[in-house]
Amino acid sequence: MKQKPSTRNDVRILLEVDFHYWHSTAIRLYSTNEETPFQLYYKDDYVRHVQLDEAIHLAHKWGLFVPNGMKIAGVREELINIDLVDEDMFGGEIWYFGELD
Repeated sequence: MKQKPSTRNDVRILLEVDFHYWHSTAIRLYSTNEETPFQLYYKDDYVRHVQLDEAIHLAHKWGLFVPNGMKIAGVREELINIDLVDEDMFGGEIWYFGELD
């Protein structure tokens, strides 16, 4: 985050850790100026992402150091219609670390 150019104040950086699909864990770069902005909490025909209770805070649970300017949020991915999703999809926790503003 410190290496982000000062001319790109619209860019946000997140680490997305998916506990059920480790291969989907990724660093996300997105712009707050995008026509369709990145959303932590959403719902579509297949899944919905629901905010995890703030009492379940991964940093405290795992004893992680969180640098200034970095935030943490967790979602629970819930399947809406099992007939519409891939047979390997089963939901679970996804955690985001970084610029969540």
